[in-house]
Amino acid sequence: MEKALARGDAAYGEREEDVRVLRAEVRRLRGEQAAASARARKVEETRRRCLQLHSELARERARGKRLRSELETPMNVHRWRLLEGKDPTASEMTRKMHNLQRRLLARREVRIRINLGDSLSILCWLLCRKRSVANKNSQPRRGRSAI
Repeated sequence: MEKALARGDAAYGEREEDVRVLRAEVRRLRGEQAAASARARKVEETRRRCLQLHSELARERARGKRLRSELETPMNVHRWRLLEGKDPTASEMTRKMHNLQRRLLARREVRIRINLGDSLSILCWLLCRKRSVANKNSQPRRGRSAI
């Protein structure tokens, strides 16, 4: 009887160990299942984003095709007009360039004259000031006696 009890206890211990191992396996599988469902959600989200991008690409391709065809055969002809006039010749461009250079030189000369005039007036003012200071220093001082 004791042998039977010992065998029963041993079998019970083995079964408890089996249950513990199986519970650990269930926890591991549940974790894997949660990770797999999260990946599945991401796959679904990626699939939706992919479909959205494909439809956007199709819209942009259609828009590009429409714009290309409009450029090739314009529907709104009234928006387009021919430009009147002509491009100047090389001699006309040279003549215009020389004219502009003459005008630039004339304006520079005027500016230089204005600057020289300003400088001259400043020099005159400084000269007058120095003369007045020199005149004040050269006059004998009254009221003080030399010691």
